[in-house]
Amino acid sequence: MADPTGEPPKAKPRKKAPAKKKRKGKKRTVTEADLIEFLLSTDLLSDLPEPTLVDLASKVKFHELDSEEELAVLGAPRPDPGPMYVVLKGELKIQAKAGAEWRMQNLTPRGEFFFDRAVDPAGDQEIRLSAMQPTELLEVPYSEANAILNVDP
Repeated sequence: MADPTGEPPKAKPRKKAPAKKKRKGKKRTVTEADLIEFLLSTDLLSDLPEPTLVDLASKVKFHELDSEEELAVLGAPRPDPGPMYVVLKGELKIQAKAGAEWRMQNLTPRGEFFFDRAVDPAGDQEIRLSAMQPTELLEVPYSEANAILNVDP
């Protein structure tokens, strides 16, 4: 119907989509069987014998991060190497402190792994690890990761 004033009809305002709810506080519970399944899903660890997988599952930690959530800041100096992180889903952002600024060093995508010494061999830089998007990863203690890599590089 035409407006009696001769003006064109106004468009109806669009409805805003409801805001997505954050998952914070609703992290899932992970069983040892889940951890073994996660280990088997990675190229790096899928060929390990069953007893090794069961033992490793008792030593790894599962992390579930929201987008931009910080996993850790590895201080400097670090005399001992940090753990190995295996990305199951999402992407891990690695930044190193240069003066007062954080600078991007690397992105670790799904299926890849990260050691702090790959970015900072001497262990004398501060390194920050955070998720680029919702991310799931495993934290493998250095001694375990090193033993695995020495047996099957």
